[in-house]
Amino acid sequence: MKYLTVLLAALSTTASAATIGQFWDQSPLGVSGTGSRVPGQSPLMFCGPTDKDILEIKYVDISPNPPKPGVTLLIKASGTLKEPIEKGAYVVIEVKYGYIKLVHQNIDICEHAGEVDLECPVKPGEIIMQKEIELPKAIPPGKYHVMADVYTKDDVPITCLLADVFFHPGKPGFS
Repeated sequence: MKYLTVLLAALSTTASAATIGQFWDQSPLGVSGTGSRVPGQSPLMFCGPTDKDILEIKYVDISPNPPKPGVTLLIKASGTLKEPIEKGAYVVIEVKYGYIKLVHQNIDICEHAGEVDLECPVKPGEIIMQKEIELPKAIPPGKYHVMADVYTKDDVPITCLLADVFFHPGKPGFS
């Protein structure tokens, strides 16, 4: 389930890629794309069809929603894994600030599995996870687009999630 945590962590900490500015309020998460919504109290979207994914996400709940600068983000998620996740599985994370690509990185899932009390290989079956993520107090305003595309060691799709995060200045007079 580490892959889901990496995905969600990436989606929730998008704005921490840069740490200039003051306190900012944020609009709810949203997504421009063709996939369906991820079930739960989260506006996450799937990148596209999920029929070939080996992770069936039952729900993802994010609190607070929308995330707030300087406030701990709580992520709760549940899903059913159809095949084992073994060493070599990875997530491709891309974060854009407007049209500027801030992050494009491949992350090994098994190297981070311990962060959510899991070990590789992750066995098929029901997985429930909870993760707290500290968001920085200073988040530059703007639109952040996040994509996390997750694959097994054999490049079989695990899942793919998208989100657009909008941070707006909290002071009157800014747009």
